[in-house]
Amino acid sequence: MKTATASILAALLIVLICIVTANLARASECPTYTTEQTQVLRNAWDIGLPHDRQHTLMAIVEREAFVGPYVIRVTSTDGDHGSYGVAMMQLTTAMHLTGEDSSWRARAELAPRMMQDDTYALQLAMLYLLRHERLGWAEAIRRYNGSGAAAERYAAEVSERVNLFVRCGRP
Repeated sequence: MKTATASILAALLIVLICIVTANLARASECPTYTTEQTQVLRNAWDIGLPHDRQHTLMAIVEREAFVGPYVIRVTSTDGDHGSYGVAMMQLTTAMHLTGEDSSWRARAELAPRMMQDDTYALQLAMLYLLRHERLGWAEAIRRYNGSGAAAERYAAEVSERVNLFVRCGRP
């Protein structure tokens, strides 16, 4: 009886060591974020979740807007009129999605809204991805960034981050 109990305790100890080791490995792999970055990622999660694309939207946001501890919401030199919001969508793309035909009005109203309202910017990004999903999810992500070799690298980087977010869970 003592040997059976000792064997069970030894087996439980081995299982416990495996669980602790796995959790330590996961913790070292999973990135840490500032409070603002965590909030943005949670917002991306919430907007992507109904479409089962929460990890994709989080990966795009991390790739597009996180620079060190900062969250960047504007790149004025990107495209014809700049990119805005935590998903760094080009203004011309946002104009197309919203039906806005005046670049002046878009600069005055749409760009500031995308910079100030993370939820709105993320909803536009999700809309873009859903509209291009018929081409395949990888192609939709590639097109989100444009075309060519840089867009291929972008899609690969986003895909790697998606896999990491799947392993690490919700921020």
